[in-house]
Amino acid sequence: MALRWSVRTGLALLLAAALTEKVFAEVLWLDPLPAGTQSPYPDLGGNFTLASATGPASLSDYQGKVVLLFFGYTFCPDICPTTLTVLGRVLQTLGASELDNVQVLFISLDPERDSPQRMAEYSAFFHPKIRGLTGTAAQIAQVAKQYGVLYQAVPAPDSALGYSVDHSGVIYLLGRSGGAVALIQHGSPADEVLKIVREVLAR
Repeated sequence: MALRWSVRTGLALLLAAALTEKVFAEVLWLDPLPAGTQSPYPDLGGNFTLASATGPASLSDYQGKVVLLFFGYTFCPDICPTTLTVLGRVLQTLGASELDNVQVLFISLDPERDSPQRMAEYSAFFHPKIRGLTGTAAQIAQVAKQYGVLYQAVPAPDSALGYSVDHSGVIYLLGRSGGAVALIQHGSPADEVLKIVREVLAR
């Protein structure tokens, strides 16, 4: 991986993250948008196809289901395991019929290290219904752009890993048609996420 990091790019990333969070905060995304309401971000999201341990996977494969989409990486020290633990608890709490209509997708922002098999094994640790996806650097960049995900490789010379990946921590809740109906911020408790998922399932 060709790492490019400087004070200028670091400041740009922090500013972009602050502006993005401010924009998201101006809309009450923690409450699902009412059915039929136009998204305040009409260009947010869209279909994609990435690699999984069992073959290509597209968002459109889950048409008719409620999808929770989260971006991160398997070497993440905090945001990813915390968020995936929350999502695992949500899935564990859902009833069997509810679970049939919900899918969690975990998309890697570190395709150099996150192979399809590694993504599958890491995701399954939190819940077998969480599907890990990865792809080429170009594919990941395209999907991240579609969803407004901010990420940046950061050199870590004192670590055996060599680098970490700073990234935004939004959970995208997609309705049965594939459009975003809620944006859930990192740190939201499992019972709150569960409530939102059930509201969307009940539509």
